[in-house]
Formats: sequence, structure tokens, C-alpha cells
Amino acid sequence: MRINRWSRLVAVGAATALSAGVALLAPASLAQAASTVSLTGPTSTVAASKTLEFVFTINGDADQWTKALTTVSSRVSSTYRSTPGSPYTTATPSVGTPAALYVPVYSFTTPGRYRLTVQAMESGVATATATKDFTVVASTSYSRSMSSTSISGKVGARYRTTFKVNAPRYQVGAKATVYYKFKGKKKYVKVATGKLNSSGYAKMLTKKGKIRKAGRYYVKVGAVTYAGGYNTKTVKTYIHSY
Repeated sequence: MRINRWSRLVAVGAATALSAGVALLAPASLAQAASTVSLTGPTSTVAASKTLEFVFTINGDADQWTKALTTVSSRVSSTYRSTPGSPYTTATPSVGTPAALYVPVYSFTTPGRYRLTVQAMESGVATATATKDFTVVASTSYSRSMSSTSISGKVGARYRTTFKVNAPRYQVGAKATVYYKFKGKKKYVKVATGKLNSSGYAKMLTKKGKIRKAGRYYVKVGAVTYAGGYNTKTVKTYIHSY
């Protein structure tokens, strides 16, 4: 089959666009003006298995486009951060026609603020850009399920008891408070406090003689940006009285 010069140019252009992470646009039926981009979608969501839908429209003489997802703000370093999935479409967008752009979010997605960017291009040159920021907040039920606590050390009038809590990294900086209900009592009382480090860990020591009886305890983890506070599961202790 013969391929004319125009066909060869189109083939070369398509290969170049794909290798550069740039997608081709279906052309408009009529001549267009300067390129413009609009982008709409949700502004916030709770971390869970779902797909967010955004809608973008490219107008003008654009023949290519790009999409990207970046982190605007997060309490977790990039080493440990789990961002939303890569944005994708299910059909080739056309100039002048609204198109859906999807972003996957998971239960383990790190809470934070993210930015979706759509850029119109003409002959490989960016001519218009639209952005949409959205916030992912933590699910407190997920945060609780990913937390654990422990109690250790000696108990008695001369000793300090150690409590530990491990929470998700995004709770860094949160205040951790241990509440204990002694056997035979009706109310929980505060026995120790601490602060979660960048790993979501805190070690808390009671005052001497604070814990002398068996009972139950839980840790209250305070709220931080993008993540609400919650109480860990209640744990029963088995301590001999002194």
C-alpha cells in the first residue's frame, strides 16, 4: 500500500507524541481560534476504593494534550506517600467536546492535597493549561484499623508503666493520650500523653505508681490536617495488684 507524504507526517507525529507522553486530539470539524482548556470535578473525597470523575474541554487549534497528577501538600514524605492512581480516559478526546478524565483513589491513598493538570498543545508547544485541586482526607475507620498499641514494663508504687502506639504516618504530630479504666471503676482516666513522630509512633510513660491494677485502656489519637482524630481499640490488661 502506498503511503503519501501527509500520511507519513501523521504517523511520525503520532509516534513522537506517544513517546513524549503526549496524546493526540481528534480534530474539530470547523476552524478554531486560540486554544483554551476548562477542567471541572470534585474538590474533596474520603480515602476509599473509588474512581473520581473530572470533565475537561479543549477548544481552539490544539492537536495534542497532556495530563498529570502532582502532590500539592502532604504530611508524609514522598518515600512513604501513596498518591492517587494515574489519570486516564476511556476514549480519544475531541476538540470542542467535553471528555471524562478519571483518577483512582484507594483506601491506602495518603491524605493530602493533589492537583490534576490538563494541557493543550499545538505542534508540540503548550498553549493552554487548566488545573483542578482536590483534597483526600483519611477515613477514621481505616486509620483505626491500621493502629496498634501495647503496654509493658513493671507496675507498682516504684515503677513507671510504658504504653506505645503505632498509627499511620499521616497522623504525624498528633497528640496521643492513654486512658485507663482500673478494674472495679466505671470511668477511664488519663494516665500518659505523648506525640506521634514522623513514623506515626509514640512512647508514653506514666508517673511512678500510676498503674497498680489490671483494667482496660485505649489511646486517643488527635486530629491533624487531612486526618481526623480517633480512639484505638480497647485493650484488656492482666496485671497483678501490688
